[in-house]
Amino acid sequence: MTDTVVYPIPDHFSEAHVTPERYHTLYRQSLDDPDTFWSEQAQLLDWHSP
Repeated sequence: MTDTVVYPIPDHFSEAHVTPERYHTLYRQSLDDPDTFWSEQAQLLDWHSP
């Protein structure tokens, strides 16, 4: 079978904090240069020492 299945986009997707374009950019960065990507993501987190 070669039927293409298309699922509707859920309404709550419009409330996402990242656009589809930004998602694809981030995803590509994570594949192309994972060390830099994850280092940058770690900078966005609040780190607490016990």
